[in-house]
Amino acid sequence: NKTFNGSTENLSRQLVIDTSRKKTAKTTEFVDPQELNKYKYIHQYLLDRHISPDIIKKFDVGYNPKTNCITFPNKDINGNILFIATRRVDKKIFNYPRGIEKPVYGLYEVSKEIEQVKSLYIVESMIDALQIWTWGRYAVALNGTGSKEQLKILNQYNCREYILATDNDTAGQQARQKLKEGLKKKIIRELDYKSYGECKDINDMTKEQFLN
Repeated sequence: NKTFNGSTENLSRQLVIDTSRKKTAKTTEFVDPQELNKYKYIHQYLLDRHISPDIIKKFDVGYNPKTNCITFPNKDINGNILFIATRRVDKKIFNYPRGIEKPVYGLYEVSKEIEQVKSLYIVESMIDALQIWTWGRYAVALNGTGSKEQLKILNQYNCREYILATDNDTAGQQARQKLKEGLKKKIIRELDYKSYGECKDINDMTKEQFLN
């Protein structure tokens, strides 16, 4: 990855036939990994958010100069790229493909190190998850407040303890309640932002606050 100093994605896709459920073939589209080569920049925006270059590379996060957006490949548990989410650098605007079922962001990367994972943080945003990884802990993101499919995935995943760290606002509290009710046979802990003053999410915290 190069640090970007200069100033709509064409998603080339491969077709995979899934015949596991029905006799009629179902087509699943994945983004060609070569697509990521267009975005191999480390933008200053992420460095200013204290995301480490190593974590940026681990998650294949990049930058699209044409759209002025950070690019976040969202992968399934096997590492196939389902879609590329984007976030404008100059505005707080996220973009996801319409009608897409959001995966649990980061679960593929967690699975590669599952033997070391004792606890797994659940957050809303991808940047919050990347921040936790930068601080040496493991996290996944819901890209929102969580769906039934994401709950199903987390229930089936081989991790006993989840730490809920959704945002410190009404939507975040609703997400926590949904997760507490939906995650069965799991150990649930919560990150209490009230202990850290006016912090509204992970990115408002310092490393020292988080690790204490």
